[in-house]
Amino acid sequence: MPDNTLVTYGLGHLVELATPDKYDQKYQQWALSNLPIFPDKYKFEVSASKKDQYGIVKDLLAKADTIIVATDSGREGSNIAWSIMNQAHIDVKKKTIKRLWLNSLEKDAIITGFKNLGDWHKDYLAYKEAQTRQISDWLIGMNGSPLYTLFLRQNGVRGVYSIGRVQTPTLYMVYQRDQAIKDFKPEPYLELNAEILANQQKFVAKLDPYQRFKDETGLMTFMQAKHVQKGSQAGLIKDVQKQAKKRASPQLFSLSSLQSAMNKRYHASASQTLAAIQSLYEAKFLSYPRTDCAYITDEEFEYLVANLTKYLGLVSKQVALTNTTPNKRYVNGKKVEEHYAIIMTKVVPTKNQLAALPKLQQQVYDLVLRTTLAMFADPYEYEGTTIITQVGDANFKATGKVPTKQGWQALFDDHTADQQEAATLPLVHQGDQVQANLQTPQKETTPPVPFTEGTLITAMKMAGKTLDD
Repeated sequence: MPDNTLVTYGLGHLVELATPDKYDQKYQQWALSNLPIFPDKYKFEVSASKKDQYGIVKDLLAKADTIIVATDSGREGSNIAWSIMNQAHIDVKKKTIKRLWLNSLEKDAIITGFKNLGDWHKDYLAYKEAQTRQISDWLIGMNGSPLYTLFLRQNGVRGVYSIGRVQTPTLYMVYQRDQAIKDFKPEPYLELNAEILANQQKFVAKLDPYQRFKDETGLMTFMQAKHVQKGSQAGLIKDVQKQAKKRASPQLFSLSSLQSAMNKRYHASASQTLAAIQSLYEAKFLSYPRTDCAYITDEEFEYLVANLTKYLGLVSKQVALTNTTPNKRYVNGKKVEEHYAIIMTKVVPTKNQLAALPKLQQQVYDLVLRTTLAMFADPYEYEGTTIITQVGDANFKATGKVPTKQGWQALFDDHTADQQEAATLPLVHQGDQVQANLQTPQKETTPPVPFTEGTLITAMKMAGKTLDD
């Protein structure tokens, strides 16, 4: 950089939307008669706690001939920078303005970024997009919060209630789930299962098509119609189907999918996981954290391939990573907009460096490492078996799974959460005579499961399936 280059920073949002009372003093007191609030022109102000830093940035912007926006690569980062420039009345026609866009803090990535500075016009559009989101949130909060608080007070409910574009529907999803659990009444039911003895091995088969019975009378009526009874009786292997199946490795991580996985596997909160990823990003070990993309481009794929041996050295597994041709399940530049998926950088830590990290950071890096390496391994292959046993005129189905090639699963075989156990079925053939012991276990329906942070994140991504408005 030239000797006269100066670097400054924003401490997050130095400039924010003004509160309603800055438009009119009457808004200092909440009243239904003052709602709704829709300003003709929105006012912005410098955050009271950050005025000193704003003053420093403003002076430097005024003196500069060239301004390089180097905030977070994304619309919110653009919003931070352009809000400051707008508040400082910077005339973009009299300045040279460029955008530094980074997905990694590695030295090579930073040098490449400075060699390929972007034009300000696209960045300005990202700023306006983020500002529109900001104003939308302001309108919902500044109107919704007093509205609902005042309505609740009219009904004798005290306190102040915050309304938000994201928080309120999320809270409602939690409320819906809690109400469903609270209102749940267990209902008893009966099943009809068959314990099959074939080749001196037992396995359990369920009624096919599966159905439940509300009471003993309904079950007995069904059994009589199908000419079966409780206890031991003859059965016939009606059909045996075997099918070779494959399962591709999981997609690469976005922030939300990594937060969900860390919560499920290690019970880490979303905020804890984000903090760990951020630290690994700042250490130059992982790529940019705040991404909603599960894909990478050919460029990232190439450097991952170049470093495969080093990455694999961090995993105590001997796994063949032979698939070095890009697969669109993971590598698709058309689906990468602002940031690509969370992956390892070119900076490969030593085992000692990893061991020195806090435990959660080790776990995050390890999970990202294994998931990224998995796309280079062969698919997980298994043989799925379905056995249909006829007893009387009723059919009973059992399914089993036998792994035939571990493939990418070998990277995860020390994590029991990744292993899907299935029944091991005996070798039988169509037409074999077997012994069936019919059982009628009594069970109860179970309530919905409370949200964890991980399942709530997943539910938020698919909120349209459960929320109408």
